[in-house]
Formats: sequence, C-alpha cells, structure tokens
Amino acid sequence: MAAGLSGPAAARQGISTKFVEVLVEDVPAGSRYAVEGKLIDVTNNGDAAITVRFDALVPSYSTLRPGYELIPEVSWMGFEPRRVEIAPGATASTKLVVYAPEDPAYSGKRYQVNIHIRQEPGPGGGNMSVALMPRFMFSVAGKGAVKPALVDFPRKRAAITPYATSGRAEELVVECAPVTLGNPFDEPMTYDLVQAPESARKIDRREGLVPLDPSAIEASPRTVILPPRRKVEIAVRARIPLNQGIFGKTFAGPLHFRATRKGATPVDVYNMVEVTVPALATGTATAESGGTK
Repeated sequence: MAAGLSGPAAARQGISTKFVEVLVEDVPAGSRYAVEGKLIDVTNNGDAAITVRFDALVPSYSTLRPGYELIPEVSWMGFEPRRVEIAPGATASTKLVVYAPEDPAYSGKRYQVNIHIRQEPGPGGGNMSVALMPRFMFSVAGKGAVKPALVDFPRKRAAITPYATSGRAEELVVECAPVTLGNPFDEPMTYDLVQAPESARKIDRREGLVPLDPSAIEASPRTVILPPRRKVEIAVRARIPLNQGIFGKTFAGPLHFRATRKGATPVDVYNMVEVTVPALATGTATAESGGTK
C-alpha cells in the first residue's frame, strides 16, 4: 500500500506500508495483547524527514469485510509508539496493541478496525497530509477456550465457484473456495501472501492449462497471525482479463504463502488455483459487466 503526491514546486512526498490487511485469531479478552508477529511498518518515500501518526478508526460499511462487525470502541486499540519520525528513504514501525474488554457479550465475535496512518504536516514535511488506511481484523477468544487439535495446511486445490464481473469490463473476478491455514506449533505463526513471478515455477501445471499471473491470485486477508495450534479459513479469488479468447479455457496460477515463526527459518507453502471459464452459449458474442453470469 502506498500513497503520495507531487507538484512542480514541492518536494517529493509519499509513504507506504506492508501492513495492508491483517487478521489475528483469538485475541485474549481482559488483558493487553500486543501484535508481535506483524508490526505496522511505514516507509518514507519522500525527500524530507517526516512525522507519522497512527490512529484507529471505525470502518465505513463499504469497507467492512464480510463476516466481521464494526469495532465497538476505537479505545480498544493502542499504538506503541503513537508517532514515529522517519528519515528520507527510511522505514520505521509501531506495535499494534489490542485491549478487548472481558465481557461475555464480545466472546467469539469478529471485528474490523481501520488503521489511519497519517503523515503530519510540519517543518520539512510539507503542507499536505498523506495517509494510508489498512484494515485490521480480529476475533475475541471465547470463555474457556481450549487448544484445538493438530492441523496442517491442505494440499488439495481450491475449488472454483461461479464467476462474476467486477463492474469493470476488462476483467472477471472469480471467487474460489476458502483455503485453510494452520499452525501446528506451540508458537504464534504468521502467513504472508506472496505474489511473485517465480511462484509460478513451483506448481505442477498440467498440459492444456493457461498460466495465470501470480499477481492475479489474491487472498483476503493478505497476512494472518495464528496462535499456537490454531487454524483459519481465508478467502481466495482470481482476476482474469476479459476478452473473447478466455471463454472455454481453464487457467491455473500459484497460491503462495510464506510462513514465519520466531526462531525458525521461513517456509514457503504453495497451492494451485484452477479457474475454468465456461464457453459462451451459441450465438453469444459479448459479455456484459456488472452482473453475475
């Protein structure tokens, strides 16, 4: 995620972050919970030193992910530190902290909050404010929660459900079956989605399948932090350029995650997504955007 602005008489400004969309399962209630596995990083892409501030905002319904509720109070969220100073070209980070109340009404609920990352105007920082708005989702651990059984990452391919246009005529958005991420260890584990060209070389794509660029395979959220011996399902979808040549063909692309945990070497995990675009009916010459096919 990146933001910036430019002007003929102004210094270059801009900030970016890899903290785009993060999910944490089973946040303990009634205590301070620091998200150690994924710090909120900010890179200063400008020409001058800047100060960046972090705040929590209640999401609008248009940005709310399916299956999640609006966070009841932004006071549940804290940042350590609240502000960071960043030199040109440098990266700084802050720790996100969650204070979920110990109240049975919140037990087992799933919430979303938006993180407002804002460059503050000031000396050397320009007169304009540049901001980012990543999403943070979390579930509140239920009372009496116990350790679940050992789980593993599935090796089967993701299934495909009927496709729909995205409202833009140039692509189809294909919603796939959810994929399960599992943590069989006694330490927290972080999964990050990787969209790299070299990922395509790691899958066994049979003859006749049309390669799908790794950047077209998306997971939501892109980052998942799992407590010990937990699992979670995440959404997967593919984007296919819309033209007459795609109908009646099957596309295949890699679903690539990098799993990391403290004290261990990162592990790359691969899955494959296959997308079959049905052939056009006889006499059909065009496909319209904006609705389900």
